[in-house]
Order: sequence, then structure tokens, then C-alpha cells
Amino acid sequence: MALLQEQLLGGLGGDLKTQYDAANGKVYGIRNGVLVEIRETVYSGLSMALNSTITIAHGVLPARVKVELVCTVAINGYAVGDIVDITPIVFYLTNALYGVTISANAASIYLTVCSQLSLPLRPSSGVGFNPTSANFTMRARVYDYF
Repeated sequence: MALLQEQLLGGLGGDLKTQYDAANGKVYGIRNGVLVEIRETVYSGLSMALNSTITIAHGVLPARVKVELVCTVAINGYAVGDIVDITPIVFYLTNALYGVTISANAASIYLTVCSQLSLPLRPSSGVGFNPTSANFTMRARVYDYF
């Protein structure tokens, strides 16, 4: 196997240590003690409606799921194309739950957008703002064992 580059993918189920084989463009991970291929599927243009659940018909229980916001219109220091990983961010503040929760079964992946989303300003001033579909789109990166 060619030189492998290690990376860490966070998301549903914790962190997944992977290795990238640059020679054939494949990613591998350990499953039940065996090195297996991991494939990525990207679901783009997902709704950011607050207090809603997005159902993605995926067909298998994923190894990992990451949720990202992609800036579509520049705002508060974020440029078009900037990507913000919001997978690990769920918190409670002043009677509101912020973030996106992720759950899955063998048929579907469920992304539940809480009552608020919040991002820090850039450069960070310690003051956040609420991203909306006017400035951001949401996408899910799903990783499966093969």
C-alpha cells in the first residue's frame, strides 16, 4: 500500500481514525480489527429551518456523520465558500438549545436543528450571531465502511 496519510474524522459515534492512500485515492479505517475501505457521501443544500428534523434516506448505518455550514453570502467576517464544522456543537444557553443533533438507524440519518444556531464572529470577538439560510447552507458528510 502506498504512503498513507492519517486523519481524524469527528461526528456521530465519536472519532474515527482513518488512513488515506494517495496512490488510489481511497480512505481506510479499522473495523473489527480489519483494515476496510471507508467511502464518503456528501448531502448538500440541506435546510437550516430551526426546530426541524432533516431525514436523509441513506440505506445503511453510517460509520460517521459530520455536519457543516457553507457560507453562500459573505457576513460577519465569513467569506463565500468558508466551511464551519458544527458537528460537535450543541449547548444550552438562556432557555434555548443551540446546534444540530445527529442520530441514525439502518435506513436513515436524522439531523435535528435545535431552536437556535450560533457562530462566532470572525475574527473572534466573543460575540456570536445566528446564521440563516440567507447566508449559509448546511451539508452532511457521511462515512460508510465497505
